[in-house]
Amino acid sequence: MKAKIDEICKQAEKFLMELLEEEYLAGAGISETIDTDSIFAKYSQLAEMESFFALREYASSVTDGEEKRRLGYLLEFCGQFLEGFASRKLKDKIDNTEANQTLEFDGKTHSFRMSQVLVRNIAEREKRRELEDLILGIVAKNNGLYLDYWRFGHRIAGELGYGSYVGYCEDLGRLDLAQLEQVTADFLKGTEGLFRENMKYQVDKVLGIPLEELERHDSLFLFRATAYDHLFQKGRMLPAVERWAGDMGIDMRAEGNIHFDLEQRDRKRPRAFCCPIEIPNRVVLTIMPQGGVEDYKSFLHELGHSLHFGYSNGSLPMEYRYLGDNSVTESFAFLIEHLSQNPLWLSRYLGQEDCSKYIRFAFTNLLYMVRRYSAKLSYELQLHDGSPVGEERADLYARLLSKACLCKYSPKSYLVDVDADFYAARYLRAWLFWAQLENYLREKYDRDWFSNPKAGEFLMEGLWSRGQKESADEMAVELGYDGLDVESLMEMFKGNLA
Repeated sequence: MKAKIDEICKQAEKFLMELLEEEYLAGAGISETIDTDSIFAKYSQLAEMESFFALREYASSVTDGEEKRRLGYLLEFCGQFLEGFASRKLKDKIDNTEANQTLEFDGKTHSFRMSQVLVRNIAEREKRRELEDLILGIVAKNNGLYLDYWRFGHRIAGELGYGSYVGYCEDLGRLDLAQLEQVTADFLKGTEGLFRENMKYQVDKVLGIPLEELERHDSLFLFRATAYDHLFQKGRMLPAVERWAGDMGIDMRAEGNIHFDLEQRDRKRPRAFCCPIEIPNRVVLTIMPQGGVEDYKSFLHELGHSLHFGYSNGSLPMEYRYLGDNSVTESFAFLIEHLSQNPLWLSRYLGQEDCSKYIRFAFTNLLYMVRRYSAKLSYELQLHDGSPVGEERADLYARLLSKACLCKYSPKSYLVDVDADFYAARYLRAWLFWAQLENYLREKYDRDWFSNPKAGEFLMEGLWSRGQKESADEMAVELGYDGLDVESLMEMFKGNLA
């Protein structure tokens, strides 16, 4: 069996490298279309269900903790490969369809994907609503494809012996989703008043409409934060970030492992993204700097991923470099992203002395996002509970998201606004660990930990080098906590918004 496992690991790493390369070429606008179908077909031996069942049975008999951990990560990959293999043609069709869809607005033709960026930048509410309606029309048109896509996942979960997609993701992903939902339900309740007060302040100030009338397109414009563009100028981003990294003793390019794709291309995704193609030797961070708060945030977020992967120990087994608990890499991404809302960092690296209004805005935005993902988790638990998926879930989606975000969500997005394998849970767990990690860094290295070379050494050698060997829960315990909890995150919001 061990020879079989070694071969699975070898093939899995090759597959992931080719898949990530394909995703990079398509996302960067170098390739006109994405073709994952042929890559999945090339590694079709990984889609043998008999191998999955044999691996699961063997893993259940293993007593050695280290081997059991690696087998658990590998088993999750095999399940996700089966899921991806079944839906590969449809997923390519969805990606290529959306990449080529256009709409007519204000006398011009816009790509579907770029129009979702455009709506954030339209100050006139009626025009914004008009564009949003056009976007939602395309979303509704694509819902048939997404419905078939999610049915593939549910079918595979059943064929692997699980009663629902929820059970499949919990077992293979080592997640307790019911417990996490309770934590986030308490978080929603505990932050309700604080969120309402601060959302009302921001909506009054920027939009001048009653909070009760807030719609999704309004929130997109609100959090685009044009009033703070002067703080986040396009040309200052890379020099400022490079100077910060140097102060921490961190090479922004991880000694040549991180590669930046800065070229302007028509089909390139406007938002930064990271493809860890060959960990740690080739991690590609793709950006198209445009300026503004979201530009800085998305770049810093993906830089956090890139630094984590680029500083991972190359001698680690594949399971610890590519697999594991993605809550860990998301935590590191949040840690670097949220430097953009640290007043000391803003003062030191962007020369901004009085940022109190922006800080309040930034934490209101962050609270919106955590509450949004809390609602997404509750919705997805019901979407994937084993009962048939149909349009009756659309109203549930709109109701849960609208209540949590104090913003009217359209039921038309009930299938597109869903991440595979409960990735919403990984984000939520990551926010919990990020708050704990940042507290730890402040206590050990002071409030300006972000310019302390010792903190940089701790991140590079003490955390990032380990890949994703440990889960976020285990790392929290290592930092002195009892495990992941919501207290640090709650205190973060109270300290900045109360």
